[in-house]
Amino acid sequence: MHTRALLVIAGSALVVLGLAAGPLGCSFGTTYRGFSISSPTDRTGVERSRTEEGTIDPALVRVIVDNKFGTVDIEATDGPGSWRWELKCWAKDAASAEDWCDRIALVDEVDSRQGTWRLKVPDGRKKGLSGFQSNLTLRVPRGVAVQVDNGFGPTRVEGVRGDTVVKAQHGSLKLTELGGRVEASNSFGTMEVVGIAQGTLKNKHGRLTVRRVAGDLEASTSYGLLDVQGIDGRLIARNQHGKIVANDVAKGASIETSFGTLEATDVTGAATFKNRHGAIVAKSIAGSVDATTSFGKIALSCSGERVTCHNRHGAVELDLSSERLDRVDVETSFGSLRVALPAITDPNIDAKTSFGKVKSDWPVSSRGATAVELRNSHGGIWVKRKDDETM
Repeated sequence: MHTRALLVIAGSALVVLGLAAGPLGCSFGTTYRGFSISSPTDRTGVERSRTEEGTIDPALVRVIVDNKFGTVDIEATDGPGSWRWELKCWAKDAASAEDWCDRIALVDEVDSRQGTWRLKVPDGRKKGLSGFQSNLTLRVPRGVAVQVDNGFGPTRVEGVRGDTVVKAQHGSLKLTELGGRVEASNSFGTMEVVGIAQGTLKNKHGRLTVRRVAGDLEASTSYGLLDVQGIDGRLIARNQHGKIVANDVAKGASIETSFGTLEATDVTGAATFKNRHGAIVAKSIAGSVDATTSFGKIALSCSGERVTCHNRHGAVELDLSSERLDRVDVETSFGSLRVALPAITDPNIDAKTSFGKVKSDWPVSSRGATAVELRNSHGGIWVKRKDDETM
């Protein structure tokens, strides 16, 4: 095993990183849940495999799976339940591959109430073993609750009605048509969720896509797209260094990201939008809005009674349609500020800027029922009556 030193010089800082690695082209070592191997996904050498299978009692109410370095596939069935495990081992020679196929085991403990399937791998270095793959397939009663822990492989759960808890790492995660509450996390892989009752979904360094949630949803990711649609409850969405797209949300939303665009459409109820170094584009928001960003524009169409927008270094464009509009507070800098109000509005306009002009279809000195406070620095302000030509 060779050790390479990587020197990183940034400004006056000197960082030395020691990287343990084999010769050029070889894999880094991996330590995962107490055991280590040169590379569990290495497919070099001689391959050997074995399979095990069994039946699942239709009265089963809970499924627990603890797997690693392979596929977990769980699907509800109205017919007979079953399970099947396939193990593949790669080693330097046939004898070593067969030996490791015998030493790596799936421990299954199944009774009429709970079934547990747990991969058991001997501790320590895996002499002679290049890599292995553990694939587990279960067809379970529809009413079960499911708990899954899997790493370095794809995970899928479909059709169960009980609560679902999934922890995945370094692999794709797909959850479909689940009737109970869902708690799922993943990292360094995509997460796709379709048709759940309610849930908390957390991803890191990967895309998160959600369609059709019957209740509330809390979803977060980083360094990837967060795309949600069809949320019948309240939405809480968080991203870091990535875009958020949220469509068709029934009971309000709190959405936050950074270094990516925030897009929201057809949100009913109060909404909070926060971004850093990115635009906010929100259309058809049927509720009050509080929007904050920097270094990007805010473009908002809203029918709520109160609108608050804070921006730095970006334009603000508001198209407001509520006939019961109560208050509008907008502040920005280094960009234009444009507000379109319904003709029926009786505004109390307080508009001030520097290095720009103020234009208004109502007298700025008017003292109406709707408070409109607008502040800009290094940019103009325009208040538009919507019965005129559109902005």
